[in-house]
Amino acid sequence: QSAYGCFVRIIEHYAGGLGLYGMEEAVWRCTGLAASRFGLADRGRIRKGAAADLVVFDHGKLRDNSLFDDPARYPDGIEMVLVNGQVVVRGDVYRGDVAAGLLLTA
Repeated sequence: QSAYGCFVRIIEHYAGGLGLYGMEEAVWRCTGLAASRFGLADRGRIRKGAAADLVVFDHGKLRDNSLFDDPARYPDGIEMVLVNGQVVVRGDVYRGDVAAGLLLTA
């Protein structure tokens, strides 16, 4: 199952379009809540001693492009992604060669 647009949809659609959450709660659901569900104490928060996992996005350009019949589409508006402090996405360039983290499976 693909999750290309999962977190973008929470911020763009449920927080922005429907107004079910404020921006802070939407970001927390995508970060702190998700990390706690996986039991990752050093992830999902910005604080001393935590992993430097950050997503820089332009809220005005954020858009989920995934479709039910074509889910493997990257979202718009993601400017940069850092995993363990290493840049793995900058603009439209994904650096698959940067081995900064581990793949999680549920």
